[in-house]
Amino acid sequence: MFAVAQTTVFEENFDAYTAGSYAGVSSSVMDTWSLNPGGADDALISDAQSSSASNSVNIVGQSGPIDAICVFPEIYNAAEIRFSMKMYIVAGSAGYFNCQESTSPGLGWKCDVFFANNGTGYVAADGGTGPNFNYTQDSWMDVVVEANLFTDQGKVFINGTEVHSFTWSTGVNGSETYNRWGGMNFYAYGPNDEAANYYIDDLKLEDITDYTSFTELDKIDLSIFPNPSNAAFNIQWNNQELYDLKVIDVSGKEVLKAGKIGSGYQLEHALSSGTYFAVLSNEKEEIRRKLIVQ
Repeated sequence: MFAVAQTTVFEENFDAYTAGSYAGVSSSVMDTWSLNPGGADDALISDAQSSSASNSVNIVGQSGPIDAICVFPEIYNAAEIRFSMKMYIVAGSAGYFNCQESTSPGLGWKCDVFFANNGTGYVAADGGTGPNFNYTQDSWMDVVVEANLFTDQGKVFINGTEVHSFTWSTGVNGSETYNRWGGMNFYAYGPNDEAANYYIDDLKLEDITDYTSFTELDKIDLSIFPNPSNAAFNIQWNNQELYDLKVIDVSGKEVLKAGKIGSGYQLEHALSSGTYFAVLSNEKEEIRRKLIVQ
């Protein structure tokens, strides 16, 4: 069921492209909020600053118009994912980015990270804000966001220091329910609508799940019947372990949750017809089985 070892999904340093060209046009991992590469909200590749020679991407403006997106190759909802980058904020300017729940922009904000023009910053998540942190302007810094989508925990690191941890699924407004991650948003914005001028470079996306620590739950004798069903599914397996059970739809949205169950459980439902997945898990194990609702 699981691959072994951590995986680099992609790396992008923008050095293969021409300075002055649009990031959304040149790079396969970049797009714009309006899904219009080369349009008014696309960011320019620049050689004015770079962490690794010789290019980066410049996000500049005040509440736009630049509104760039880094799109992940899939929407992650059962993994430990790390996104890292270098970030440079011009003295006297602000910076900002957020984590998007989907590969399509605007469906959910998991956290907002603000960099004020006075060298302080903070993370907005869980319906509130974390403590202020300090950063150095006119200097490249390491920025890392990690999401453990098994435990529903997010963390933000600045130059190797954890500045905030939060519940991933609740999002910026504190009321979202989607435990997933599909991209990054780089908007020309700052706290209190401060003017932004910042550069991003050396983007890297990694699947850091320690799959070697997982027991192969596929080896248990798991039965779900009847399948298809229009009213209830019987779930049985051949050991005495208790597992958490939830049902998700094809987009990853949780539609049912049963909590910890033992074998011989009957899952009753009133779901609309379609395809779903039963997710059986504990702290170190997970297995999915397709459910067909008639």
